[in-house]
Amino acid sequence: MASGATGSDGAQAAKSIKVTVGDNFYSPSAITISKGTRAKFNWTGGNRHNVRLKKGPGKKFRSKTTRSNGVNYKRKFKKRGTYKLFCSIHSDEMNLTLKVI
Repeated sequence: MASGATGSDGAQAAKSIKVTVGDNFYSPSAITISKGTRAKFNWTGGNRHNVRLKKGPGKKFRSKTTRSNGVNYKRKFKKRGTYKLFCSIHSDEMNLTLKVI
């Protein structure tokens, strides 16, 4: 589980986690993070992919569709709940459950 660190003033400082966007998979495929954590989605394969919200708190969101390697999408998760993410091109194989506590 990725979690925030406590700062000197007692406030929780947000951390970041990296999610690999490979050819037809997200790694990890399930993760629990603390509220305020930024997820960095790092493309590593050769196929085109994206990150979209299928179900979860707040407004729907989506990344651009690309095959460029590197961190192509970042999102800070500010609302607690369970987010079901998917790639619209490979929706059967590419799913991620991200729980924010």
